[in-house]
Amino acid sequence: MITRITRGRVRTNAEGLAVERLRAAIRDSPSPPAGLVHFSLSRRNEGDCVELVAITVWEDAESMADALGPDWQSVAWSPSIIELMEASSTEMLETVVETLDRLTTE
Repeated sequence: MITRITRGRVRTNAEGLAVERLRAAIRDSPSPPAGLVHFSLSRRNEGDCVELVAITVWEDAESMADALGPDWQSVAWSPSIIELMEASSTEMLETVVETLDRLTTE
């Protein structure tokens, strides 16, 4: 499994519009792409800056690349908010443990 983390700073005073547009894009999308296991969108406030963090978990790198296209290694925000973002980064991590079922606290 692959975890993809995309972070971006929202332009000052544009957080409400960015979140509204992202919710609409998710609501209006047909269905999750093949191979997408999990999606979450979170935010963090730091002073007058708001950072959005999108976390997706994919079955494998091939599924992620198929869904995101040839630029799958680049930042990929919804086209509806690109103009509202000031700075973004993305990273991909390979999953090494995916369940807590066998872990103990002894």
